[in-house]
Amino acid sequence: MQNTNSLVLAILPDTVTVATTTASTITTAALAQTSKALATATTYAFTYTTMNKHEAGGTFKITAPATVTVAAAMSTCRVTYNSVVTTMTCSVTGQVITVGGSAFTTVLAKGASLIISVGPITNPITQSGSTASF
Repeated sequence: MQNTNSLVLAILPDTVTVATTTASTITTAALAQTSKALATATTYAFTYTTMNKHEAGGTFKITAPATVTVAAAMSTCRVTYNSVVTTMTCSVTGQVITVGGSAFTTVLAKGASLIISVGPITNPITQSGSTASF
């Protein structure tokens, strides 16, 4: 992800880039997929802990690696915080998914756990020998 000034905050192995509205290091990053089957369209859920406060209405950008196919439109686009699910607006440009912030009206304190779910993203068509994260 990167912040609204397109400053990269963290790059997970194999280039998932995470952006927030307040520049910070992202910790406790995790990835879960609804399906891990090859060449299958699925929902990806990114979980992380904030290092700084996130303002309401923030925008999140997720840059997916070239090994997956990002749909032109996201049918799943939501943020989960404190067991509350907020449906968001996603836009896609190539491999970059922008999760719009106007629907997310919650201010997140430093140390908050957040889940961003987006899809469909189609898993790679072949299994690589790498064990690197998305």
